[in-house]
Amino acid sequence: MSEYPHVYMVASENGALPGGKAGGVGDVVRELPRALAARGVDLTVLSPSYGKLHHVDGMTFTTRMVVPFGATSLSVECWQHVDDHGVTHLVFDHDGFNGDGKGSIYHDDGPLRPFATDATRFALLCAAAATWLPANAADDAILHLHDWHAAPLAVLRAYEPALSALQQWRTVFTLHNLGIQGIRPLADDTSSLSAWFPALTVCERVVADPRYGNCFNPMLAGIRLADAVNTVSPTNAREILAPDDPARGYRGGEGLHDALLAADAEGRLHGILNGCDYDIDASRLDWPAVRETVLHTLRYWRQSDRVNGALHDLARANFEAHGAEKPSMLLTSVGRLTDQKVAIAMQQREDGRTALEHALDALDPDGMLTLVGTGDPDIERLLVEASRRDRRLVFLRGFSETLADALYRGGDLFLMPSSYEPCGISQMLAMRSSQPCLVHAVGGLNDTVADGLTGFTFAGDGIAAQTDAFVARTHEAIAMFREAPESYADIAEAAGHARFPWSDAARDYMEKLYGFAH
Repeated sequence: MSEYPHVYMVASENGALPGGKAGGVGDVVRELPRALAARGVDLTVLSPSYGKLHHVDGMTFTTRMVVPFGATSLSVECWQHVDDHGVTHLVFDHDGFNGDGKGSIYHDDGPLRPFATDATRFALLCAAAATWLPANAADDAILHLHDWHAAPLAVLRAYEPALSALQQWRTVFTLHNLGIQGIRPLADDTSSLSAWFPALTVCERVVADPRYGNCFNPMLAGIRLADAVNTVSPTNAREILAPDDPARGYRGGEGLHDALLAADAEGRLHGILNGCDYDIDASRLDWPAVRETVLHTLRYWRQSDRVNGALHDLARANFEAHGAEKPSMLLTSVGRLTDQKVAIAMQQREDGRTALEHALDALDPDGMLTLVGTGDPDIERLLVEASRRDRRLVFLRGFSETLADALYRGGDLFLMPSSYEPCGISQMLAMRSSQPCLVHAVGGLNDTVADGLTGFTFAGDGIAAQTDAFVARTHEAIAMFREAPESYADIAEAAGHARFPWSDAARDYMEKLYGFAH
């Protein structure tokens, strides 16, 4: 038996289960429990099944429970699996978790009813957890809630008298991305706080959004009701204490800075950097292996995604125009095509070309940027237009972990010009394979990339200055690669030796958030 209280994590994603990951939350919920288990912590992860995760190999049915939700009660199945690390994975199965019926973790309802489907699904997750925990959990426990999806459980814990046992537990709330808050109405909607929990009496001053008084903000509720709050890098923990300043291109507290300032003043707010897995083969790949991975991926996408066939054909034409020899310099980029990730690079200049194209002007004719991602249709359109103007830009519309891994391991310079980045994982994956990164010095990017030592950083006061700095710093990095190869090789080697282990993150969670003694 562990000397520590049992930790119960509640999350929308669980990357330890095949098909249980959609983004960074899934990565953390896979790696952090393993690192905690290695330090002697007993841990259970609670998440939805989405109609599929209860079929994962090793899952066994444990119980069926009645969960009060909305105006009725639902019969929810519980399935469980203990993995090789000793972590218990519990999934709840009910049709209410299935969303679009395709096993998707997140659902896009569009701008008129944002988060309507997902907020209801994750409120059901919290109702199921609130039913299961009092009957099954250890007497001495820590409740760890991940992002807005799990925050309704903090509300139930605070205001539901039947959950008095949970009120004795220390509760921790992790902010993965403050820019997405899951805001829904307090009432008068089928997807609202009162619709999910009609008998619950809450203090609206605690849970109501400061900008939209008739709306429930789960992220805000989690910040205010948790005993400890953390974001996923030390720099980001400082950034979110200030209000947003769009004129300066500054992303801060996303409207919640007052609550975060209060949490900081009370000693409840911490910044703990996410980690990276170094126990896998991340050695460099030679060009033939990278080239074959790109071409294989494009062939597969061309057959399976005929709607975007013309884009895949364009990518292949640009890629093959370079021939079989390795480009003189291979730049890479992998990520979602959102304003957060690429607004700086996609800024259009006076000549109509993007900042990214201006950055590529420093490349030799046989240099290449291979950029992988999907997202905003307008951003995709700009990238297609840019790749038609410049064959050095190969835009691969889609995502494949095999392809991403090949680019992490085969590229010469990884570009990550995010406007804000709570932590970021791509830069650590590229660095792990001795690929220097060029990043905006914000959030976790600032905490992982040391300018001129393990990579290259840029900054600027406002979007125009940030764009200029991005272009200039890219030119400088390319020039160093071409003109001072030994110095560049030193940076690449240092990047490969940089370490951000999950064991360090687990230690900080135990000491700073869970309150475990040394």
